[in-house]
Amino acid sequence: MGVVFVSRFLHNEMMFAVAQKKYVYVYDHTGMELHRLKDMRDVNALTFLPYHFLLVSAVRKLEMTVCCCRSCDGLEEFVS
Repeated sequence: MGVVFVSRFLHNEMMFAVAQKKYVYVYDHTGMELHRLKDMRDVNALTFLPYHFLLVSAVRKLEMTVCCCRSCDGLEEFVS
């Protein structure tokens, strides 16, 4: 595990997202890596919108990335 910039719990304490040096990772409560979000790079701010099931990140290049956590197959990524 590298440098952690920010971390946020998702739906409850069973899953959390961690913005590390290169990517954002999603872990479960045991620390097992569930997902690596490759479209979320160089993130310095993360927030989770529980009513919309969205993980939103702000990056150093003044971009915003949104990740939908409602998908049945895992996490769907939307970049805007």
